[in-house]
Amino acid sequence: MPTSVLLEIATVLNFRSLLHLRAVSRALLDVVTVELRRSLCKLLQQFVPYPQLLLALLDRVQAYVADTVATRFLLREWKGGQEAGDPLTLYVPPSAYDEVVDHLCDSQSATTLSNTCSTPDTIDYFELVGISAEASLHTPYGIISVCRSDRSDALYPCAARARASHLIAYTNGKFFGCGYPLLTFRHYSLLTTHGTEHPEDPILAEHERSGISIRLFSRQWPELRSKGHDRCAADKWCCPAQLRTFHDPGSLSARFTPHRTNSPLQSRVKWRLDTRPCGGTCLADDPLIPAFVLADVADED
Repeated sequence: MPTSVLLEIATVLNFRSLLHLRAVSRALLDVVTVELRRSLCKLLQQFVPYPQLLLALLDRVQAYVADTVATRFLLREWKGGQEAGDPLTLYVPPSAYDEVVDHLCDSQSATTLSNTCSTPDTIDYFELVGISAEASLHTPYGIISVCRSDRSDALYPCAARARASHLIAYTNGKFFGCGYPLLTFRHYSLLTTHGTEHPEDPILAEHERSGISIRLFSRQWPELRSKGHDRCAADKWCCPAQLRTFHDPGSLSARFTPHRTNSPLQSRVKWRLDTRPCGGTCLADDPLIPAFVLADVADED
């Protein structure tokens, strides 16, 4: 079948189908890679004029597109966040924060609306959990939020700040993934501690209206309620109290070009969505992270 026809077919497939397709052969892997990069650039073009330049920078400094836009990349048919005007969220390591902001201003026609540092005296200090600074920028296309991780790992705020599990998603030009693919690809999501503390969150409300089903526990969806596991869903990697990483069997972690990108995703983030009791042993003492801690980075004080 001609490549042009395969590319046309790829444009109408959902993400899970594309993942299965690219595993068939090297030729189909290349087709899927082209389609995924096309769709990612199309999303970014809603915010910046030169998405490929931005992706090249994010790859080099190990920064990521996250939050709503990353989720929309994975849920190709989902249009969430547009009504609420969700920004393009970029999570960057501390060393790259100024460079990313400068790139947006110098090369993407952005102007800075605000630049806030996280201190105990900062208004809305809680809103800056997981980050040490946040720059809000405006381009002729949309709003961009550049968040400086308060750890060396740029993906730390992806887990530490999320208000629901479907927003624990990331991508750049090399990697893509999410923390809860079993739920996310069903358009399901679990509330985090931050989500329960913001019950009137307009963004989550808009996401629900656009088709995301948000609950406290996975057992609230009948098809995920297993006999003998009505209380804790750790066997499905869907328990909110369960300790998770971006590399465990319950996560999706992939490379656009696995045959060319030799190094795997470099992230040592570990997290749990909430500390609400699950009926299992997920909150038992763990050598990696105490039961009262929601997110951390391994081997980093």
